[in-house]
Amino acid sequence: MAAPDQQKDQQEAKEKEAEARRLAQAEEQKQKQEVEKRQKEETIQTLLSGAGADLQALRLASPTGNNALGKYNQVLALAPEHPQATQGVQDIVSKYIELARQAAAEKAWDKAIARLDKAAEITPGAENIQFAREEIESGKKAEEERLAGDEAQRKAEEQRIATEEETRRQAEEERVAAEE
Repeated sequence: MAAPDQQKDQQEAKEKEAEARRLAQAEEQKQKQEVEKRQKEETIQTLLSGAGADLQALRLASPTGNNALGKYNQVLALAPEHPQATQGVQDIVSKYIELARQAAAEKAWDKAIARLDKAAEITPGAENIQFAREEIESGKKAEEERLAGDEAQRKAEEQRIATEEETRRQAEEERVAAEE
């Protein structure tokens, strides 16, 4: 009878040993996951910090490899829908719209449109970009019409001056002819 009890004890010992190994492996896996999670969080914080600095320095989407958009996109690759990265991308679009409006205020129409195009590459079809585009195109059209009106007015003034000069010249010729 001692042999079956001994076998039973050995079996129990093996089972306890196997359970201990499983627990150790589970603990090791848990620690590994925690380390990976901390590393991921540190990477995200580093990227967010760099993206914020890039945004302040207006490195919005260039230069390649060192810009806010690239860093926010890296965060989103690690943590889709990360709120700070998602907001950061929207901040970049808003900044491009702001820069486009500044360019339009300076009558730099091509620059304004180029900045809106860049914003549209980031978030295609966004209503705020379309609204800004319509606003800027309307301003550009009004400026072109004002310039066309100014040009027409300048030509009319040139014509009036030329007509007055011709009239004076003819009057002078008539006066000289009458004196002769």
